[in-house]
Amino acid sequence: MTLNNLIIAPHIGSASSQTRSKMAAMAIANLIAGLRGDRLPNCVNPEVYN
Repeated sequence: MTLNNLIIAPHIGSASSQTRSKMAAMAIANLIAGLRGDRLPNCVNPEVYN
């Protein structure tokens, strides 16, 4: 971080309203499925179902 040719910036690849809306919809779908006892449609570690 002391280099004069280094720029550190936060990752903002998901900082669009369209992407954030999709992320919210995926989280809601997971929440509803989890409350129903169903398989999560957007599971980041699907090996839990094996």
